[in-house]
Amino acid sequence: MTNSPNQGHADGCLRVLVLGSTGSIGTQALEVIAASQSIPRNLVPSDLAGTADLSTVNGTIDANYTSLNNVRRIKLGSVNGTLNLLLPQSPNADVSASAVNGSISTDFPLTVKGHFVGKSVSGTLGSGGVEIELNNVNGSIHIGPGRGSL
Repeated sequence: MTNSPNQGHADGCLRVLVLGSTGSIGTQALEVIAASQSIPRNLVPSDLAGTADLSTVNGTIDANYTSLNNVRRIKLGSVNGTLNLLLPQSPNADVSASAVNGSISTDFPLTVKGHFVGKSVSGTLGSGGVEIELNNVNGSIHIGPGRGSL
């Protein structure tokens, strides 16, 4: 794993570049994650408390947020895998989710904006706020309560 200051980026994010070819990669208690390249296998970040931009080609992402207080944006993507976004109870977020060949589900009440288009949905959790973008090609997307948030 390599980490370096995110030079040249206005948002001042810390860049964490995780490289691996097999197995699972776990991260814990990272304030900000901005992955600049796709992760080839499973990614299981927990206790997240900042902006995330994570993607995988052939693996699952299980991202667990214990708080959304300092979060502006969460972006998760996969080509062949599952996206599980775990949030604290009663989250406030604006959600956009798209799955080409898979399902989209949530355990939270989602107020849909407009209408469902194919396997895409946009909506609001609570009063909105955090921008959440979830994209998957061949796999499901799920949003639910996180570990430690019950």
